[in-house]
Amino acid sequence: MELLDLPEDVLHVIVSYLRKKNALNLALTTKRLSGLALPRIAAVAECHAPADLRRLQKYLLSRRRSRAHCLRSLIVSPFTFYPDDDEYDPDDWLRSLGNAADNFQDFTQAPYLIADILVRCHNICHLDLERFQPCLRRDRRIGTALVAMTGLKRLSLGVLGDTVVSLLQSCQSGLTYLKLWYHDERGFQLQGEPKTFPVLLATLSHFRSLQSLELCSFTPSEPISAAQISMTPQFPSITHLRLSEALPQALSLVSLCPNLRTLIFSLAIDGLIEQHLSTAPLLRGGPRWRPLQHLRLGNHQEISCVLDHIDKVDILHFISALPSIDPQKEPFARFLRFLRVTSPVELYLPLALTNSSIGSLWEQVVQCAPRLRILDLKVSTSRYTYSSKCDKWLDTLLATLGILPIVCLRLYVHPVSCPIARGNVPVGFSYRCNYHEEPDDSRMCADARKMERRRIETMPTLPQRLMDAVPSLRYLALIDSQPNNTSWDVGADDEWPITDGGDDDYQAPHWDEVRETDWTLSTCWWRVVEGSLGRTLETISAEEAERVQHQIIQEAAVV
Repeated sequence: MELLDLPEDVLHVIVSYLRKKNALNLALTTKRLSGLALPRIAAVAECHAPADLRRLQKYLLSRRRSRAHCLRSLIVSPFTFYPDDDEYDPDDWLRSLGNAADNFQDFTQAPYLIADILVRCHNICHLDLERFQPCLRRDRRIGTALVAMTGLKRLSLGVLGDTVVSLLQSCQSGLTYLKLWYHDERGFQLQGEPKTFPVLLATLSHFRSLQSLELCSFTPSEPISAAQISMTPQFPSITHLRLSEALPQALSLVSLCPNLRTLIFSLAIDGLIEQHLSTAPLLRGGPRWRPLQHLRLGNHQEISCVLDHIDKVDILHFISALPSIDPQKEPFARFLRFLRVTSPVELYLPLALTNSSIGSLWEQVVQCAPRLRILDLKVSTSRYTYSSKCDKWLDTLLATLGILPIVCLRLYVHPVSCPIARGNVPVGFSYRCNYHEEPDDSRMCADARKMERRRIETMPTLPQRLMDAVPSLRYLALIDSQPNNTSWDVGADDEWPITDGGDDDYQAPHWDEVRETDWTLSTCWWRVVEGSLGRTLETISAEEAERVQHQIIQEAAVV
């Protein structure tokens, strides 16, 4: 059977997965396929610069027969509101990000171009629009077009307050995904624009099919009261809730989502966490939440915000490393109390190794988390570890893992970085300029290079050694098993076996947002096979590994 022999409805489904150049290539083959594929060329549009927005508006609206009806997905990123590349110095990139309000003035056409597009694009299913409320103030057509969309399913809006949240109550679409990025003092701040619970709850009540809700910088001036919670209808459709850079009282939403399966919570940026915990009241009293399938916390200090309410959790993820593995210190003791309550089946734990012993860590984990079957471990070194006496830190780690009753292990060993304060330099920018080593840093940097060399020499031996060290292990993954030359400048040393972009086995770097595993190069999976010659490793696909992990979690969760 040839492609054109397929029924029309089947062809429609196949073509619906195409976009841009792929759709254009198919449209050029036959007249029949042309009619199906041409609309897909303009189905997905992303704007990351002023020029992108100008071109899109012209492309969609310039013909007698507008292409606007073909658009299904539109993304307008923050960079759309920055100056064109030829109008500013790329070295000023970070400085320009810090003054978002001024940058918005550099492209005053943006609100009107966006309005031109939205009023004609009635079939949009996915809309991701930054600077929404500032644009709405410039051109009210944007709000009118938004509430009139009937097919909209996924909506993400940035820079807003109660004005926009209340506007959403007039939407005619049945959203399944909603992301609201409130204004804040670190970005584009809207003076005098409130952020309150009552307006948010009234809007959420409007969307009966909403499954995923993400709120960023939701810091209401007044917490929601117990009386308000009791009078507010619950949101049984919401199964995924993300509260980023929030205050502790934002967790009141959890009790209104009886079928919640995934909760992601973080308290603003690191420098403000202590301030939030000291000035904002924690969520006290009330019943415990129902067991969650997945809980993800941005910082270990956020344990205090959920400890009184959390119950069993199948998958527990921490984004930041344990501040201490000393059992005599409160951060570690609090972590252990949290493990006892949640008893996870899968644990993702970033671990910054210091000169402290890690043997007691795993002993305590085994006692506190008896259901643990999957360990996702991201290991890095601490500045205080840099010493010629600690060059075998990876060997020490391997020797302590055998006590764990884990079936599956995912291990990411972070490259040892030179101990220089690099600051928040974006990916793609050089680390080489504007940094100078102090005398002590020079010595530690030499030790760090020795440790990194040792890490590189050890990595190829890890699969076999891990299998031998952990008797219960059945599945194993190594993330970034090759030197990652995006993390520090070692290219000048010919002895470093750096993977070159011209190698046949080169893989494009990948950012894992869930695990924050930097720009990793590769992930290799193995299955432990019992045979006549003993235990051996057999390579498996990532898809098979995902199925196995899901099965492990399902089996352990019912115990």
